[in-house]
Amino acid sequence: MLFFTKNSVGIDISDDNIEVVELTKEKGKIELLNHGRVVFGSGIVERGRIKNKKKLAEVVKQALSEAKLKSILDNNVVFGLPENQVYALSFELEPHDKKEREDFVFEHLLGNVPIEEDDMVFSYKVVEEKKEGVEIIAAAVSHVVVSEWKEFFEEIGIKINVFDIESLAIFRGLMLGAEEQTSNIAIVDIGAETTHVSIFNKKGLRYSYTIDIAGDVITTEIAEALGESKEEAEETKKRLGLSKPGEKSCSAIVKVLQPVVEDVKTALAYFNDRTGEKVEKIILVGGSSGMKGLQEYVGSNVGVPVEIGKISFSHIKDSLVYLEAVGLALRGVDDKWEEKDPYFAFDKEHLIINKNKEEEIKSQKPKVKNQLSDSDPESRLRKQKKILAGMLIAGVVSLPLSFWYRARIKSTKEDEIQAIISKQEVEYQEEVITTEDGLVDYAEVAEKTEEEFATKNQQVTVTETPTGWLNVRSGPGTNFNKIKQVNPGESYELLGEEGKWYKIKISEGQEGWIINDYTEKNN
Repeated sequence: MLFFTKNSVGIDISDDNIEVVELTKEKGKIELLNHGRVVFGSGIVERGRIKNKKKLAEVVKQALSEAKLKSILDNNVVFGLPENQVYALSFELEPHDKKEREDFVFEHLLGNVPIEEDDMVFSYKVVEEKKEGVEIIAAAVSHVVVSEWKEFFEEIGIKINVFDIESLAIFRGLMLGAEEQTSNIAIVDIGAETTHVSIFNKKGLRYSYTIDIAGDVITTEIAEALGESKEEAEETKKRLGLSKPGEKSCSAIVKVLQPVVEDVKTALAYFNDRTGEKVEKIILVGGSSGMKGLQEYVGSNVGVPVEIGKISFSHIKDSLVYLEAVGLALRGVDDKWEEKDPYFAFDKEHLIINKNKEEEIKSQKPKVKNQLSDSDPESRLRKQKKILAGMLIAGVVSLPLSFWYRARIKSTKEDEIQAIISKQEVEYQEEVITTEDGLVDYAEVAEKTEEEFATKNQQVTVTETPTGWLNVRSGPGTNFNKIKQVNPGESYELLGEEGKWYKIKISEGQEGWIINDYTEKNN
């Protein structure tokens, strides 16, 4: 009988709580064996990073004891990497040689997730392969982060079989006991810091989008509106929610929720434009999903039926909080998810490789398909060949323009340099670069002049983006605030460049930064 039995444990750790679930599968039937939950204070885990290993080890031990697991060492253990450290996205690649697929996926991730090249490890699955292109679902994470969690579990004697992805685990938890998914559903996960929109169909994840507004912002807005502490405001949010439209707390919640709802509508509309398919249902999950009146508010504003997420184990008190942990454990007992979803693993055949670290493992080349990988030397060589070929093609195409440009620069450079040097006004003094001997450094002045001439009056045009729009930020990076959105086809004056970011003039008196992945530069 034991031969047909398979057990699995799912461990979900956030910044202030941990959930542990043990499932068993016997003769095709999945049942809940044990579950436990511990809420802990701040300073132990922050934004998915471990701050106090000793305290966290105590918390994990307590949660396992609450779950009454007999021996976790005998189980198949799946851990969910913290949501704010993992980037999951779906995209389509043009037809290509399968040998170069890893390179294309890697390049796409580099341009779309804020992880440095030498720190990124990733995993991907092919959703669908057609003549016109290949649809990919991929996930990327920092090597430092995933190694930190791996080492922590090893130190407390727990072997993690799979490092999983939160949005995929939540979907699994929702689908437990349901028939094969055939319709398009949007899971809106309202967490503490972000709201994540994930659209699924029978093939799996089809679209993913993160909104930087969530439960903590709602609580803060209520606190300011009512003059309450954050603890009091959190209680008001849970007690009243949107149930009393005349209350100040309700107005504060609507003020925060309305931009979220508009972004959800935009995400659904983009999915429809991209695939020709409509989302038929929205499922709300996350800490704020049970807020009174939220289901009706989202449904009436978006125009799509809305449900509150739940799992089949109705006898679990507050079952929604165990949703991810159930989805994690489900991966360990149901093999079909290994074929559908990307994940990260550390077994002997699929080791993490980070070429820029001294401890790089050179004994075995990582396999990218289905598992964690970084680029190996052969992949890097293929990438360099591809880039070189692109440069050669670009060189042939741009050769006439290059001759014209250099001729124009040559004819004006001396006049430009002389103008800079001869100006006596204070506003031009910083333009004259001198050496240690006090002499004018003509080479640097010439280089500066050429750069200014090259960017003067240039325009950048926004091209097609995965979301249907492009965020404009207050600075050159995703850590800066969003100040506006621009649309494909729109052109703006280029004011400057920094790394992968363009500074543009949005309107008179308004400037901002956009990532250059979805732009074309023109004079």
